[in-house]
Amino acid sequence: CVPELVAGFRAEGVRSHHVNHGFAPRILNQLDLKSEPDTDFAFVGSVVKQNRFHLERERLLLQLVKSTNLQIWSEIKRPSFKERRDIYARRNAYKIVSAARRARVSEQVLNALPLARKVAHWNAPPILNQYVDQRLARRTHPPVFGIEMFQRLRASRVVFNNHIDISQVSASNMRLFEATGVGACLLTDWRENLSDLFEPDKEVLTYRTAEECVEKVKYIFEHEAERRSIAAAGQRRTLREHTFEKLVAQLDEIIRAALIFASQKRR
Repeated sequence: CVPELVAGFRAEGVRSHHVNHGFAPRILNQLDLKSEPDTDFAFVGSVVKQNRFHLERERLLLQLVKSTNLQIWSEIKRPSFKERRDIYARRNAYKIVSAARRARVSEQVLNALPLARKVAHWNAPPILNQYVDQRLARRTHPPVFGIEMFQRLRASRVVFNNHIDISQVSASNMRLFEATGVGACLLTDWRENLSDLFEPDKEVLTYRTAEECVEKVKYIFEHEAERRSIAAAGQRRTLREHTFEKLVAQLDEIIRAALIFASQKRR
């Protein structure tokens, strides 16, 4: 689904094709479409703190929880009591050794103490780096999946979207079509190919910076008619062009072309 990955595979000589994600309209038959949204601003998705995943997403979410009433539904790993206790103990040990060095305690004395000798090799104080920032965790609800996830999107006035770090150029993720498909107003990061999928600020809201994202959220909450118009237009576009029925036809063409290519090579 990520065009950048397709380009990388092709550069390595791997025959690859790009197919977008899509939406299944029959999902709407299983949702409550009559109730008004009960959440102003929502993010429903993953926050994986690894390179090429969601480091930028976490940074943006932190900005948003400071400036908006964003609510998050995600499977976030929280440190256990033992892990927090251990990290605080190691941080205190690092501070003590650092203070001793500032007090000009000799390295010979420090090396004579087993714990100080170990801490002396640390270049920085230990942190809970593998865990999502606790300011986000406090806004986070348990993850939702399947129909419950689609209902949560439907029950949100504005849905936040941000692409995975490896997709720096292209709009490509599932949330584009899931949120618009159920009729939510989507706020997504601008990408070069986004206009091929949706008309920016007519069918989806777009942002390029964290500051613009906050501005768009505050603006759209003050213009309810425009929010509803964008949500309805985005849904119409998805139901018209971004369904799995359309994608299956595209995939069928790719497979048939590959079979023809393979048969010609055997001759």
